[in-house]
Amino acid sequence: MTIKRWWGLAVLLVGWGCLVACRGPVAPWDSTATAVPQASPVPATATATPAAPHPTATTAPTAVASPATGHDPLGPFAWNPILEGWTGGAIGHWDLAPDGALWVVGETSVGRFHAGVWTLYPVTADLILGFDALGRTWLAAEDGASVAMWDGATWTGYEAASGWRAAGSLRKLGWYANVSDVVTDARGQLWLATWQDVRIFDGVGWRVLSPEEMGFTPSEEMLEYGFDFSLTEIALDSAGDVWVADCAWMGPGPMGQGARWFDGEVWKGQDSPVVATGCIEDIEVDVSGRVWAGVDGELWRYTPGEGWEQFPHPALAGDDGLRWGWIVDIALGDPDTVWVTLSPCGGASCDSGRHLVYRVHAGAWAPVLDTELTDLVFTGSDAGWLCALDGLYRVVGQSAEKAAGEEAGGCRIARGPDGRIWLTVPRAPGFWTWAGAGN
Repeated sequence: MTIKRWWGLAVLLVGWGCLVACRGPVAPWDSTATAVPQASPVPATATATPAAPHPTATTAPTAVASPATGHDPLGPFAWNPILEGWTGGAIGHWDLAPDGALWVVGETSVGRFHAGVWTLYPVTADLILGFDALGRTWLAAEDGASVAMWDGATWTGYEAASGWRAAGSLRKLGWYANVSDVVTDARGQLWLATWQDVRIFDGVGWRVLSPEEMGFTPSEEMLEYGFDFSLTEIALDSAGDVWVADCAWMGPGPMGQGARWFDGEVWKGQDSPVVATGCIEDIEVDVSGRVWAGVDGELWRYTPGEGWEQFPHPALAGDDGLRWGWIVDIALGDPDTVWVTLSPCGGASCDSGRHLVYRVHAGAWAPVLDTELTDLVFTGSDAGWLCALDGLYRVVGQSAEKAAGEEAGGCRIARGPDGRIWLTVPRAPGFWTWAGAGN
């Protein structure tokens, strides 16, 4: 879960160098793995087996000596020298896999760091789509023309012949992120939402669903202004239903056609009193399988088999002319707590970059922070971390305390399966980590 309209990636790319323009013309599935030991006794044994019809030789593991470099701590986050064995060039997108591996997209390679070893794959990719329930890693080219899958032994590429369609420019981060994470349904099928459609992978090929096939219909306002659908989120609830949401931030303000869900037989939601229409930027499913959604500026929760419950919000405090606005992010805490990020409206604009963060506990709203967020992570308890343009904040309950100043501004943050928190900043190529008590 990240802030959907995070613009820090542009700064990140400037700070860390070119990614796409510096690459050679390598097909996504042409791969030769090079395992690069970091300072660790674990032997480097990982190799990639290239998928036909593009076989390439597999190189032997190569140790790379790098000078020890470091940076000052960022609050309680210590510099992590993990990149000392990295040889894949400037780093862009990164993500943490369920098995604890760190995946990064570099200028010349895609890399996986696990058990003290870097394994480098010279594949062309620009973003990490995510990790499915079968343990596979999915990557994509920024132009949306192809995707690639790593199953632990082999890279496989998918283009038009597999049913994949050119998806246009894909972005996982940025003010206009337009591709979701991946989810896996009860049949083992992978689902992915781009801004314009939903794509289903059955293990062999892809099927592409248009918004109309899912029960979305354009409103009169969309037709008047010439807006297209803009799918924002995909999620899986406890009943196994797949949810898809829509919201476009254009013209007179955010507008959308709500959410639809697929129960394994048909698409539902067209007649829902809550999600038939409305801008929905985020859907989250809690540990109890309940679905949380921000519909325009209202917070709702759906319990399968029971229905919808609303959590009314307070009026905005102050006299600065702000209106309540739209919910752009929901983060899950303990079973009775969610954190809601609001993009308030002022004058004719609802997309100013300003964010108001609220803690909603047992239905009661409490303001936490007023800032310009770039990323956030909560730890499953009543605490978390917020990245903002002016620094890094530690959140406990409904209070937020600045942990690091502008040197951490624009940071990106994520939590690994072991509870360790990873952080990057635009100003320096590298990682900081924290494994404090309670995380």
